[in-house]
Amino acid sequence: MPPSTDRGLELGLVFNLSFYRHAGPDKPATEFYYDGKKMTAFSPVENLVAVADAPPTIEGALKAAYDNAAIYFPFTPMMAADPFKMLSQGLIIAFYIGQSHVVGGTTTDIVAYGNDKVFAQLWIGAEDKLLMRKYSTS
Repeated sequence: MPPSTDRGLELGLVFNLSFYRHAGPDKPATEFYYDGKKMTAFSPVENLVAVADAPPTIEGALKAAYDNAAIYFPFTPMMAADPFKMLSQGLIIAFYIGQSHVVGGTTTDIVAYGNDKVFAQLWIGAEDKLLMRKYSTS
């Protein structure tokens, strides 16, 4: 049985979940794997791997990865059990910018939000409601 989120919903997506992170043109790509029991970080350039026990929820695993190894994914709030709660903490401004067609020809809705430390934009697919891009500045 898959682990449950904090809302008590089963999250089958948790098993065999993997992320590929490209840290930018001047930093090597890394990989992160999570199966509901263990989390693994892999750095192909250095050929290094780190494995640790993981909490039963993806939200807990992402927090543990950050707390224990400074591994952060910019989409972490979108993976939370309650994304709205995580995104709205300390929120002082939020607004709808409009639509765009620059992300692979896909129509996206652009939403901006911020607090006293960060300003971010979410580009969300207008049809499928999938997160296409996230930009933030601090």
